[in-house]
Amino acid sequence: MKQLRWIAVLAAAAILLGVIFIIVDQNTKKKEEQKKLGEAKTLFSFEGGNTRRIDLENEEGHFIFDWDNDELLWRNSTENDPFDPNPYTLNAIINYFSTLKSLRTIEFDCKNTSVYGFDHPITLKITTTENDNDHPYVLYVGDATPTYDAYYAMLDGSDDVYTIDYNSGTVFCSAKNMLKNRYIFFTTVSQVSYYKIEREGAVTMEMERDSDYLWTVRQPADFQPNEETLTDLLDSATRVQVASFVEETSDGLDKYGLDHPHTKIWLRGVNREEKISTEVWFGDNMNETEMYAYLPDTKQVCTVALADVTFLNLAETDLLAPFCLHDIDFSGFRSIEADMGDVYDLHETLTFDSTEQTYRIGDTEINKAEREKVTAFTNFARSLINLHYTDLALDEKPDPEAEPAMRITYSYADGRRVELTFIEKEKNLYYLMRDGKYAGVTVRLNEFSATGSVIESHTALKNALQ
Repeated sequence: MKQLRWIAVLAAAAILLGVIFIIVDQNTKKKEEQKKLGEAKTLFSFEGGNTRRIDLENEEGHFIFDWDNDELLWRNSTENDPFDPNPYTLNAIINYFSTLKSLRTIEFDCKNTSVYGFDHPITLKITTTENDNDHPYVLYVGDATPTYDAYYAMLDGSDDVYTIDYNSGTVFCSAKNMLKNRYIFFTTVSQVSYYKIEREGAVTMEMERDSDYLWTVRQPADFQPNEETLTDLLDSATRVQVASFVEETSDGLDKYGLDHPHTKIWLRGVNREEKISTEVWFGDNMNETEMYAYLPDTKQVCTVALADVTFLNLAETDLLAPFCLHDIDFSGFRSIEADMGDVYDLHETLTFDSTEQTYRIGDTEINKAEREKVTAFTNFARSLINLHYTDLALDEKPDPEAEPAMRITYSYADGRRVELTFIEKEKNLYYLMRDGKYAGVTVRLNEFSATGSVIESHTALKNALQ
């Protein structure tokens, strides 16, 4: 009997120990699971520079961007939605995605993922050189946490729910407008090769640069560009960014003053080796600091800061070289004959060679050693060469047979000869004729009499020769 009691006692003890072991094991597993729930986990780890495609699907649409490894730029491959992609947003997506870690695991094998916003998640797929479009890295992004310090996330093929940092989640949830390039013309000033501006329905300026980086004025014809001002304008144009995206539409533009825009511009050039172009319309002011604009290629209504588009206020004359002559290289001239008729008592013939340092006015030769006289001579010659016009008057039609009030004839070392004649339009204002053809500009008399100009420098030369 005693032996049976001992057996019963030992059996009871074994059962008790088994129960204790099970309880301890379950507690240990719970602690391990709790520990795992609190641990961060590496969700993705790859070289971001190897990314070849970004595929993002959100409530606004399905957007696909492919990396062009030849041109080193992102291309929008989204069907029927040809906006220029924002490389900064796309690169931010890659940077966050390629090193993404969870903050913690919220739930393993979640049975109801909709409570975390995964009934309609943001779907982000990344293809690199290490996988293909059929086997991308996939991330699902749900709602932000109630405290807005993180986002819920899931991996493809798993029902585990994680949290990721708020900054990463915000980038992954980029709205369509964040995916759009905010620059209206995304290149540098040195890569711009064409500029045209239309005001109130009429083209007032058109310029194009050739392969030798020389600018030609197409409209108005027969003018030279003011390259310094033009460069400043184009530099400003390449820096203009969209202040806000308003809507994508080609209807109802009248409410923005864009049905009949007061100004349109066209730009062409290259970004890296890729040819690019844009057309921009400008409408009403939205407020004191912004103006409505329209990009017809993408039907995008937007606003731009008024401070960014002050170049639109430049007069056409600001973009043109202000000289009556086209070629004003002093070393290329050999003689100038100036006859101011009855307007001024100025009838002179200058003969000179700046390379050989020979100078003659009429029959008077100036010794190159007489520096004061040489300086006065060159100042007078330059004033005739650098004579400015005053205003554009493209639609005027002066009588080509009219007797000119003044005449200046320039002879070049290469045999060319250019004659400027001045036909009176009204008192103190003259049409400029170049080789008998109207030049499209007028010249006020004060262009001759201004400080440092023709009359003053002629008087200084006569005084120096006395």
